[in-house]
Amino acid sequence: MRTVLMDLQGTLGGDPVGDITDFEFYPNVLKGLKLLQDENYRLVIVTNQSKISKNIITISNYEAKKSELLKEAKENGIDNLEFYCCPHSKSDGCTCRKPNIGLFDEANKIKKIDIEKSYMIGDMGMFDMVFAHNIGLRKILVLTGVGEGSLKEFRHTWQDIETDYIAEDFFEAAIWIKENSSEIG
Repeated sequence: MRTVLMDLQGTLGGDPVGDITDFEFYPNVLKGLKLLQDENYRLVIVTNQSKISKNIITISNYEAKKSELLKEAKENGIDNLEFYCCPHSKSDGCTCRKPNIGLFDEANKIKKIDIEKSYMIGDMGMFDMVFAHNIGLRKILVLTGVGEGSLKEFRHTWQDIETDYIAEDFFEAAIWIKENSSEIG
């Protein structure tokens, strides 16, 4: 299945190094999600939420905010948004924390993802772009969140990886996918 995987914070909204509890969608993100849904893409959010393992927020806090965001998406005509969350910190040594591919594996078990026709959109090179590279997905870096820093002072953390596209924001990334998806079938 054609899928767009995407980071949450810094990509779709919120504080890129914060947590989900104070998340709000950036302008035009819901419009971009609707555009991708209308193009028959499965929409999958993959998010590291290490503040859960650090007891800064609880799973209940996460689930409550996720429910609010799904409700807001549904009110905007988006009914196929999925969330996959890694609650661990780096020291936990899990396989689900991006750039590891455990969240992809989890989503892939539910509905088979066609890697050749799928994308990853994120703002953090060392997590999101490396995650996409590890899977073989097309990579779109957005300049929101820490995207600018990923291209400049933190480029060394993912220096051997090239993006397929660099977008100003999520909406521009969605338009680019729509315009370029016919090239890959």
